Amino acid sequence: MPTTSYWLFVGFALAASFTPGPAVMLSIHNAMHYGWRRALWSSLGNVSGLLVLTLLSALGVNAILHASALAFNVLKVSGAIYLIWLGVQQWRGASRGARPMPATSSSTVAPERHPRALYVKGLAVALTNPKAIAFVAALFPQFLSPSRPMTPQYATLTGTFMVISLVSCPVNNWH
Repeated sequence: MPTTSYWLFVGFALAASFTPGPAVMLSIHNAMHYGWRRALWSSLGNVSGLLVLTLLSALGVNAILHASALAFNVLKVSGAIYLIWLGVQQWRGASRGARPMPATSSSTVAPERHPRALYVKGLAVALTNPKAIAFVAALFPQFLSPSRPMTPQYATLTGTFMVISLVSCPVNNWH
């Protein structure tokens, strides 16, 4: 992959990662309610989901999604339903008068604050996030050079995207 293409990819990855979306909103929510250290768990889940998406793209799912409008639509609708469900859960929590709890308020951790639960929620958001799916499925391959070996190119782009995504969630929490 030419150096120019790589830096262009970095620019797109930065824009995609720092643009508010479901992953950033989840990270901000978790930081506000559970503290930034717990929010890192959902960010790690998000990055893991991005890794899965890029691996699927590398294995040819990208071609399947482009060939099958039905498969792409099922994926988009599933993602939209999950995001609506997350929004309803937030709305219901707010209507019950849920208040942010300090991350160090108790020695026992409520189930929704447990690192594993936060990780899984971050993973699910990444796997169903239309922005991430579109970025990986449509834009990601545009930066690959067919004349060069694919594995090192995918590894470089995937690693770069994961680092940018991991850094973007905590940075967005500091605003």
